[in-house]
Amino acid sequence: MQTATAQTPDTAQISAIVPTFRRLDILQRCLAAIAASARPFSQIIVITRPLEDPETFEWLSGQIGKIDTLEIVEAHEAGVVCALNAGLAHATGDFIAIFDDDALPHPDWLDRVLAHFSDPQVACAGGRDLVHQNGQIITGTTTTPGQRTAFGILRGGHHLAEGAARRVDSIKGCNWILRRVAIGTVRLDERLFGKGAQIANETWYCENLAHAGWKIIFDPSARVDHFPAERADGPRDVYSRIRCHDQTANVVAADLAFASPWTRVKYIGYSIFKGHRYCPGLFFIAHALAKRPKSLPDMLIGGWSGFFEGLSLARRFRNDPPGRAAPMPQGSAPQDSAP
Repeated sequence: MQTATAQTPDTAQISAIVPTFRRLDILQRCLAAIAASARPFSQIIVITRPLEDPETFEWLSGQIGKIDTLEIVEAHEAGVVCALNAGLAHATGDFIAIFDDDALPHPDWLDRVLAHFSDPQVACAGGRDLVHQNGQIITGTTTTPGQRTAFGILRGGHHLAEGAARRVDSIKGCNWILRRVAIGTVRLDERLFGKGAQIANETWYCENLAHAGWKIIFDPSARVDHFPAERADGPRDVYSRIRCHDQTANVVAADLAFASPWTRVKYIGYSIFKGHRYCPGLFFIAHALAKRPKSLPDMLIGGWSGFFEGLSLARRFRNDPPGRAAPMPQGSAPQDSAP
């Protein structure tokens, strides 16, 4: 395999990918925000499903020639994984930005994330999403989003991060950008469970890049306004059996696919004694008894069946990943701008 030559972002062509499904109102705002970027995108790809969402397809068809560089790609299966893979196959840019259709990038978003690719070892970068809920932006502070604990648990909270750019294990999939030559043949994994967002799809993608030695950078100063829409699998605060199963299976598989044996032992112990809302250990069983006792049976059955499914899926992921990232450029020296 030949070693990839990492491009610098100065004169690079930039593609944008936006998967969408039955959210035309926010999609229109997303495309307007992309068009308002201080640095223009050379290609704007919207992935849609014409048969299931004819209204969006009709509107998009009418925008060809009105929105510069707009291209429509059809997806023929449900789920964001299929949509993103269709977009990646169609993208021609040296760098490929991916946005949720309910995320509106700020005008300087592209300039800020591209700056990190002056380091030839950076394969992926992402920014902070300012989450709008009930007319207000969710506030708080965290310093370790996208980084794993000693137990192998991936911390969230990208929407609350402040401070300097830093190297992380995973970014948040509502806004990220990839270096084309770094990704090689890696695609989003169609084995992930779910019919809509398919939780942890971006985490598993980042794991494949990081496993090949590439850097993942999170920069809180690169921002999007995020208006989380209702998911295809129902409201976000409902802990149904199928949702708990799918989320747990995907997260466990992504977390443990490349984990060391000792990390797997610690991870399982953490899951038994604490766990998560969607797969409760002893701590979250007590929490659910106090907060949502009617949901606990579905959380337990769905979550723990998903946990064991995730262990099996992790082995399949490890032995048969969804492609191979390109090797690092020979002779590239690491930079310290985002340790």
